[in-house]
Formats: sequence, C-alpha cells, structure tokens
Amino acid sequence: EAFQRIQYILGACSNASIIRRCNELLENFVNIPLETTTVQPMYSKSILLLVFPDAHELATDAVAERIRQDFKLSVIKEPIGIIEDAEHTRDTRDEYIREYITQLYREHSEEKLAPFLQAIGLTKDDLKEKKNRVLFMQQVFIQLGYDRKDWEDFSRSYSTQYDANILIRQVRQYAKQKLTDPNIIGVLAVTSKDIYSGTDDNNFLFGLYDRHIAVMSLNRFITPEAKNSVIINRAVMQGLASAGHLIGIPRCSITGCARAYAHSLAEQDAKQPHLCFECIRNTNEVYQSFD
Repeated sequence: EAFQRIQYILGACSNASIIRRCNELLENFVNIPLETTTVQPMYSKSILLLVFPDAHELATDAVAERIRQDFKLSVIKEPIGIIEDAEHTRDTRDEYIREYITQLYREHSEEKLAPFLQAIGLTKDDLKEKKNRVLFMQQVFIQLGYDRKDWEDFSRSYSTQYDANILIRQVRQYAKQKLTDPNIIGVLAVTSKDIYSGTDDNNFLFGLYDRHIAVMSLNRFITPEAKNSVIINRAVMQGLASAGHLIGIPRCSITGCARAYAHSLAEQDAKQPHLCFECIRNTNEVYQSFD
C-alpha cells in the first residue's frame, strides 16, 4: 500500500521537491505490477448520465468525460426530457425570513414595528403571505445599507431545495426500461437544483445514491466568484464519487481523494480531482466480478 500511496501523491501533487522525493522512494520498490495502480478497462459496461434542463453544460460534459477516463467504462450522456419533481421541496429563504420576523416581534413591540410596515404599505396580518414577507425583507436589507447584490447573494444562499429521494424515484421511473440492459450498471442524474435528504435536520447534499440510481447537484458548486475551471473541478469530484457508488465500491476513506466525503464546499475544494489507490483497487475488484 505504501507504493500505491506514493503513486497517488505523484498524480495529485505539483510540488517539485515532493515529486523528486516520491521518485526516490519508488526506487525502493521492485516488481510492482502497473495494474495495481490503474483501473483496468471495462468499456463493455456503461453508466447512463442523464442531465436535467439548465444544468451547467461544460460541467456535465466534464463529468461524463472524467468518469469515462478514470473508471475506464462507457458513459452514455443524454438530456432528460422532464423537469425536476417538486414534491416535498422546501423554501429555505422563506423559512429564514419567517424566523427573522418572529425574532423581530420578540425583541420589539408591534407599535414600534408598525411605522416601518406602514411605510411599505403592509400590516402585520399581511406578513402571512409569502410575497409580502419577501417585500418586508427587501426593505430590511435597504434599511441596513445592503445593496441589490447582497440581496441576490442572500436569495441564492437560501434557495428552494429539492428532495433528492424524490428525484431518485423520478429518475428510476424515467430510466426503468434502460435499466433492464445488463450492460448499464447504473444511472447518474445531474441537476442544477439544490438538494437535501428530505429530512429537516439535513442542510444540503452534493449527491445521493440508492440502488443503481444516483443524483448529484451542481447548485452549490456554481458560486459568483468561481471560474468555470473551479466549477468543473468541483463537479468532476462529485461525479467520480457518485459513479463509484454506481459501480459498487464503498465510500472512500482516504483524505484528499476525489471520492472522499465532503461536508462543505471548502472540504470539496481541498480534495484532489483524482482517484486514490484504494478506489482504484476496489474498482478493479468489482470489475473482476463482471467477467
């Protein structure tokens, strides 16, 4: 395993001194077969990559290509001709605004807040409607000195979230006939929507897998300051993670591997866009069972 770890570092590192030291260490190993550090081709098997409308085109193309390159199997990329199922969505922006208004009324009397509401043509009862709560919050932003971009950033941070389990169910039904093909080992659907697990205690997910179906979201990878190269890098790592589940290898335990579980965007960015030796070994073991 030491040999495989060194090979992984070589593939992920650009520091000249580290690369030189790794090459020195490799000289201590003899008779190590190359196939222990590369995925053996399995192009007879395919992953079906379904793309929901409005998904980032460059990112989805990159995901398809890197799954093909890294796992050495076929990828069939197709647009999915339906929009995401909105059952059990949640509006996190409105939830935040509701909590904010409740807190305001705890801290201030109705008499003190009434003039502010009157200035924008609202009453306390009007705040029962979502559109009026949004108008109220926009005025709060103005009063606090925030600009339009701040409001847009706020709205983007608290967007409508889609239940990933519902999307998996939708994709399973959509691809039911294609899943009867023994050479298709699974389906990966890519959406631009923010997703969560369907439970109130879950903030968000980058992806979810269940029985030959995976869904991944590009939503949190596309940030205002991110260049296309950064967005693509983030998407590729999630694509490799999801594809690994479809192939049948376990979640990776190697820190820095593209398939290591990330709890945040910062953790996603800290990873390397490569498969580690553990994922390569596990993939080859699964591929042997395909023969």
